[in-house]
Amino acid sequence: MDGEEAQERLEMLLEKFDLIEYKDKTFFELSAGMQKRAFLVICLVNQPDYIFLDEPTANLDVGTRIEFHKILKLLAQEGVGILITSHMINELEEIINHLVIIEKGITRHNNPFVQKKILLKLFIKK
Repeated sequence: MDGEEAQERLEMLLEKFDLIEYKDKTFFELSAGMQKRAFLVICLVNQPDYIFLDEPTANLDVGTRIEFHKILKLLAQEGVGILITSHMINELEEIINHLVIIEKGITRHNNPFVQKKILLKLFIKK
């Protein structure tokens, strides 16, 4: 992708993520939710097949978390693979389709996502 294509894609993503009016702001002038969306824009400019997110909704209020989940669902529908690390099981159940649980370096679970009730049993089994 050349510079002109990248600039066009950037503008399109800023529009898509409702950040176009903030394009001249520095990253640190944005709210936590806007920073998360800006980070996704940065990740998506080069049209990756996969993105990796570590605790992506940390420090977000409930409304912003819901909006962020909608964005992740949309990206998945568009074919972007998303790997998320998180301690927030309740939050993930609405957006994941595969679950890997790693504990002390050992994979304890690696299967398509199951119902929350079954998932919680995995943690209680100890």
